Amino acid sequence: MKRRPVRLTFHNKMVLIFSLILLGATLMVGMFGFFIAKKSLDEKGSEILKNSVQQAMELIQVEYDHEENGDLTLDDAQEKVKNILIGPKNSDGTRTKTSNIYLGKYGYFIVYNSEGYEVMHPTLEGEYVWNTKDPKDASRYIVQETIEIAKNGGGYLEYNWALPYQNDIGNKLVYAEYFAAWDWIVVATSYTVDFNASANNILIIMLGVILVVFIMIVYIFNGIIRYLTTPIALVVNGMDRLAAGKYQKVEVSVTENEINHLIHGYNNMIDNLENAQQDIKKKNNEIVYLAYHDDMTKLLNLYGLQNYVDSTIKNGIKDGALILVNINGLSTINAIYSYGKGNEYIADIALFLTNRRHEFYSARTKSNEFALWVELDNKDVLQNKLQHLKQDLYEFSSSIEYAKSVEYLFAVAYYGEHGECFSDLYEKTTIAMRIKKENQIEGIILYSDKMRAEMSDKFTLTLKIANAFECNEFVPFYQEKRDSLTNEVVGVEVLVRWINEQNGIVSPSVFLPVIHEQNLTSRFTEYMLDHALSEYHLLTEKYGKEINISINIFPTNLFGKSIIPYIKELLIKYSIPPERLILEITEEIFITKIDEVKEITNTIRQMGIKISIDDFGTGYSSLKYLADIEFDELKMDKSFIDRILTDERVFELIKIITRIASVYDYKLVAEGVETKEQLEKLESIGVHIIQGYLFSRPEPLKKP
Repeated sequence: MKRRPVRLTFHNKMVLIFSLILLGATLMVGMFGFFIAKKSLDEKGSEILKNSVQQAMELIQVEYDHEENGDLTLDDAQEKVKNILIGPKNSDGTRTKTSNIYLGKYGYFIVYNSEGYEVMHPTLEGEYVWNTKDPKDASRYIVQETIEIAKNGGGYLEYNWALPYQNDIGNKLVYAEYFAAWDWIVVATSYTVDFNASANNILIIMLGVILVVFIMIVYIFNGIIRYLTTPIALVVNGMDRLAAGKYQKVEVSVTENEINHLIHGYNNMIDNLENAQQDIKKKNNEIVYLAYHDDMTKLLNLYGLQNYVDSTIKNGIKDGALILVNINGLSTINAIYSYGKGNEYIADIALFLTNRRHEFYSARTKSNEFALWVELDNKDVLQNKLQHLKQDLYEFSSSIEYAKSVEYLFAVAYYGEHGECFSDLYEKTTIAMRIKKENQIEGIILYSDKMRAEMSDKFTLTLKIANAFECNEFVPFYQEKRDSLTNEVVGVEVLVRWINEQNGIVSPSVFLPVIHEQNLTSRFTEYMLDHALSEYHLLTEKYGKEINISINIFPTNLFGKSIIPYIKELLIKYSIPPERLILEITEEIFITKIDEVKEITNTIRQMGIKISIDDFGTGYSSLKYLADIEFDELKMDKSFIDRILTDERVFELIKIITRIASVYDYKLVAEGVETKEQLEKLESIGVHIIQGYLFSRPEPLKKP
C-alpha cells in the first residue's frame, strides 16, 4: 500500500519557520559570544607570553650585569636564570618546572642559541634542534623561523606541535626575543588551548540558556499562530474546493481584522473568476498569435512559416520551394530617414506580398528579410514567377522616393532536392544568400552543395588563421625602397606572408579578407608590429642604423585606444628611434571622422613617428585632407605605374601627384616598378624613391 506524503498545515509551517529563525538567531548570538570570548582569551594569552619574555629579558640583563661586574661567573649567571625561568636541573639533564611565571597548563620557557642548540629546555636541553619541522607542514623549520623572528626585533610565531600526553596535534604559540650578549633566543611558548579552554564552558552555559528560552518562546508563539491561522486554513480549504471546480465562499467572522480582509478578497475572487477565465482565454489566443506572426506586418514569422511548411510537407506535396527575399538598403533608410520610415516601408512590402498570396505564402523572418513558400509542378515556371516578382518589386520601390536605391536579393532552395523539412531549406537558402552577398553574384541564386563546401572551407580557413597566430606562421617579409639616383636603400616595407606547413606561402589576398570578416584586424596588427619591430636590429645590421621601416595599419585599428600606447611600448622594448618608423595608412580613413584622424595623426607625429599615405590617388575623392592634415610621405599605387608607359593621361596625373608632393614637402614613393622603362619615365619627372620587383622582391630576414 502506497503511503501518503506528510503534508504540513499552514499553522505548522509558520511554527516551524519561526522556530528555525529563532533558533538560528539565538545560535548566532551564542556563537558570536563564544568567538568574542575565545578571541579575547587568545589575545590575553598572547600578551602573557610577550610580557613573560620581556620579564625574562630584564632578569637576564640583571644577571648579565652581575657577570660583567665580576660578581658571578658566566655559567653561574646563566644557570641562575635557568633556575628562575624553569627550575633546577636534574641528574638526567631535565629540569623540574618550578617557575612562578604562569604560561598556561603546558607552557614553559625555551632558550636557543643561533646555531640551533637548546640552551634551556625542560627536557631537551643541550640537543641540536635546528632542523625541527612542523609535523603538519614539512616545509616549515620552526626553530629556524623562531630564531629569525627574534633576531629581527622579536615577535610571535604559530605552528603545530604534539599535545603533551596525547596523540593529537595542537596549535602552539610562541613569543621570542634576542639577547645578543649571550647569543640567547629567549622564547615563551604555550598551546592556545591553555588560554581559551574556558571559552568552551561559556559556550555550554550559553547553549543551555538558549535552549530554555527557545522552548518558552516557541510555546507562546504556537498559541498566537493558532489564533491567526485558523481563518487562513478556511481559505485554504476553499481553494482546494475551487481546484475541484466548486465555487464556494468562506464565511466571514464578526471581528474586523486583516484576516477578514483576506477572506473578503477571496470571496471577491470567486465572484470575478469566471470573467477572469474569459480574459485569460483571450490573452492566450493573442499570445499564440504573436508566437507565430510578425506584430508589425501581421504576416507569419519564422516559426509560423516553419509550422505551416512542415505541416504541408507532412500532408504530402510533390514539389515546393523556399525563397528568401533580402532587402539590401533598409539600414540606409533607417539611418537617413529614421526607423519610422523603415518600418513604414517594410509594412508596404508586406502588403504588396499579401496581395500576391495566390502565388506565394509569405512570412517576415528577419528585420530586412521575407520568406516565400510556393508549391509547384514546374521549376522553370518558378523562375519566371520570381523574375516577374522581382521586377514588380523594383517598380513598386521606384514610386517611393526614399526607397529607390533599395536592392532585392533572391535565394532559392527546392524541397526534396535540397531538404526534406523547413529547417533544412531555410539553412540552405541562408547559405546561398550569404554566398550571393559575399561574392556579389547577379540574379536569383539557387543553392548548391558547392556553397556549403565553400562555407566549410572558409570556416576551416578561420580555424587555421587562429592557429597561425599561436604557431607564429605569419612571417614579416621586407621589400626595399631604393633611391634610384644613389642606389641606396632608404627604407623597407613590411609585407606579411602566411607560411603554412601544408599550404606553403599563402597570399594575403586569401587570409586578409577573413581577418577582416572575423574582426581580427587588431590582433593581426599588434602581431605584425611586434614581430616586425623585434627584427629591426637585424635590419640595421643589414642596411645600417639610418634604415626606415614602413608598416601598414588598418584604418579601424588607428581609431583604437590601445594602438598608439602599444606602438610606444614596442619602440621602447626594442630600442627603436621613433623617427625610423613609418606608419602607412590608406585614404579611406578620411571618408569620416576627419577631425579625429587629424588628432590621431598629430599625436603620432609628435612622438616622432612618420605617416605615409598608401595607394595615394585610388581612394578618397577629395584632396582637402592634404591641406588640413600633415604627413611625411605619399606612395603612388601600382595601378598608376602599370599604365605610365601606355596612358598619357595617367602620366599627366602622376606629374600632378609629383607637384603636390613638392608643394607640401612630402617624400614621394612609386610602388610596383618592374621595368627600366617605367623607372626612366619616373626619373624624368623627378620621382626616384622606388619600390618594386625591378630592385627587390619581398624577402624574410630569417630563413623560414
